[in-house]
Amino acid sequence: MSVQLCQFYLNIAWKSYRGIQSQARAHREKFLQKKAKEHVAKGNGDVSKALHQIKRKERLRGDYASIRRAYGTSKQGLATLDVPDETTGGRQLITNATEIHNYLLKRNERHYSQATYTTFGDAGPGFPYIDPDSEESDQHIDVMLNGTFEPWASASPHVQDFLKELQCTITKQLDTTLQLEDFISLFKTIPENTASSVSGLHYGHYRVLSKLEDDTFIRVLFDLVNMAFVTQSPLPRWKYSTQLMLEKGKGPAIENLRIIQLLEADMNWLLRFLWGRKLDRHALNEGIYNEAPFASPGKLCISAILNKVIFFDIIRQTRQFGALMDNDATAAFDRVLPALCVVTCSQLGMPKQAQQFFFKLLRQMEYSVTTAHGQSISTYSATANPLAPGQGVIQGGGASLPNYKSQQLPVLKAYERHAIPAVFQHASRLKTAFKRWVSGFSDDISLLMTESGVKLAGTDPAFPLAQRVKNALQSNLQRYEEYFFTGGGSLNLKKCFTTLSVLSGRGLNGATRRMTNYNLIQ
Repeated sequence: MSVQLCQFYLNIAWKSYRGIQSQARAHREKFLQKKAKEHVAKGNGDVSKALHQIKRKERLRGDYASIRRAYGTSKQGLATLDVPDETTGGRQLITNATEIHNYLLKRNERHYSQATYTTFGDAGPGFPYIDPDSEESDQHIDVMLNGTFEPWASASPHVQDFLKELQCTITKQLDTTLQLEDFISLFKTIPENTASSVSGLHYGHYRVLSKLEDDTFIRVLFDLVNMAFVTQSPLPRWKYSTQLMLEKGKGPAIENLRIIQLLEADMNWLLRFLWGRKLDRHALNEGIYNEAPFASPGKLCISAILNKVIFFDIIRQTRQFGALMDNDATAAFDRVLPALCVVTCSQLGMPKQAQQFFFKLLRQMEYSVTTAHGQSISTYSATANPLAPGQGVIQGGGASLPNYKSQQLPVLKAYERHAIPAVFQHASRLKTAFKRWVSGFSDDISLLMTESGVKLAGTDPAFPLAQRVKNALQSNLQRYEEYFFTGGGSLNLKKCFTTLSVLSGRGLNGATRRMTNYNLIQ
């Protein structure tokens, strides 16, 4: 073939490629116009603004993806597994698919039963009083919500403090009536490529059916969900879930894996609608989450960092001793106690029957694992070991965060009632001093304290001020850990640090500060 002929065919190929590109752009613009009109129909501005928002979100996703690629931190399916070798004391790498799946199934079963031996876990002394399967426990739960529960004889002072904070202050219960319009609305907005449903009935099917003018098919699916919820009889396919094992970007070590559990799409709608939307809004409307450091509408993750910066700026400017304790939870969502959530979510207004339905659903679950090799053939059930059943509220499910927040609320309320706070006073002295105890976002909680708070509490008056602050710091941390354990949690000490701002000397311009970091495991 001559050079001229090669050039002729290359020109034809290039024109064809450009034509495909132009058609792709036209199809893309048509798709964006359709999406923008859907946004406008929901009351989200005009078409041009909606188009701008969609393109901006896509551009941001692309930018973040580029950053992840540059740093090499990409979440991917698990192909090999790095585990401890019990015979040599070192590490071994597992590459066989069956061996990986069997190891993960055994490990995950143990992992989800970690909180069983905490105060209100199935093997704890408080469980008989909140057992959702016991009719007698209903009376105990009502007494707890009334604030008149008398704890058992061996209950520690910290457990007693925790129990006092379970009193319900909400007078209006949440309306849990399900509506077809809400069912259709949510599936219209969720991307159809969202992973879900071991049965294969995934979001794409619901999305297509929800957009049909004839609502007969989607109504049938909604009625199935509604009847299952009203009669407290979970659908048989709801009990099957797969645990997607992902690397966090730190290698395939068993300690560095993240578990995301995939649920049936309609079941996850129920959890997301009742807990993720209605319960959260109900708690916000009642003013419960106003100052709590939880993920909720109007609160950003970056706010926790800003609070830290402002905290240290204030104690520098006011020339105070101060301390900040960064706490990280171990397997936060996997240690949530579903039985205790019957009490804590009822405290927020969720009817007990709805929460007991969720508990029943969790105890019937049967799990497989999914890696880069595919889905495991073997499974394990949440009650495979009746003495140590699985806990947790399904990370990746729509009810996981609301249940976690409900369980942490009495922890923070007890801490704020009994711990030494950070006290701040406006420089003009014209405004009343205010107190703050915690800052953070979801499971990353920072405990705050200043010398003004120590003086106000009057602890250790005979000791030097620096020593009083250090003692108060230790006391606060122990108190928080006790409350946290009572709620089923455990601190990851390798990621917990304290930062002290202490007086190191005086110069011509007044006091100077030295920032000192401490790791809690040292």
